[in-house]
Parts: sequence; structure tokens; C-alpha cells
Amino acid sequence: MKKLFFALFFLLSSIGFAQKSVWGGFAMQNDRNRLESKYPMVITMEQSGSKIKGTTYFTFPDDPSVFVKMRYSGYKKNDTLYLKEVKIVEATHISGEWLTKDIVLYEIEEDGIFYLYGTWKAHANSVSNGTMKLKKANLIN
Repeated sequence: MKKLFFALFFLLSSIGFAQKSVWGGFAMQNDRNRLESKYPMVITMEQSGSKIKGTTYFTFPDDPSVFVKMRYSGYKKNDTLYLKEVKIVEATHISGEWLTKDIVLYEIEEDGIFYLYGTWKAHANSVSNGTMKLKKANLIN
């Protein structure tokens, strides 16, 4: 009976609970002059099964008070995350425009440290694209 109780408890505790994580790093954008801009960013992630949702947060490299926060949804297949930013939640005004993106990230482990590395492409401007590299944050509850 105890074995059945513990097996049932383990099964129920692993179903329906989302895994949450935070990742920090940079988004690199290649411009038309082949110069690379490096934007600090954070991704919050909530995963339930293969479904993923959360937010992306970007700041200007030289002015962290200039930012955009976007909501995304997506899915995980094997070690690859497919994310689509769907809405700008909050942003400061800039002279250009903030663009939502499609993001593909690969999970990599190097020396016990987890990273996400991949590419992004803006929805409204096919010239706006680049790469991302993020490190998993160790959070203390």
C-alpha cells in the first residue's frame, strides 16, 4: 500500500506543474553595415509538457532605462525551443520601432552550465535578424 501511495504521489506531483526558469544574456543584431549590436536580455520561461510561454525583456546596451517587454508562446521539441513573440506588453518610446520576433533556441550544456543559443528573425522586417546566447539563472526561492 505504501508503494502504491508513493507511486501515485510521484505521478500526480509531476503532472500539471509547470517548470519555471529565467535566462539572461544577449541578443545580437546584424545591421546593414555588417556591424553587430549587442542587446542585454532576459527570458522568463514556463514549460508545461512541450508547451512554453513567458516573456522576453530587452534593453539598449548604453541605456538600460530604454526597454521592451514582450509576451511569447511556443513549444519544445527535443532540445530545441521554438518561440513566437505575440505581443508587446510594455515598452519605452524609441525613434524607431520595437519588433516582435520568431526565435529558435538550442539547449547546450557546457561544464555543467546550461545555455540557450540560437537565432531570431523579426516579423515585420526581414532584414532584422541575429543571434541569441543566454545562460540559465540560478534562482533561490
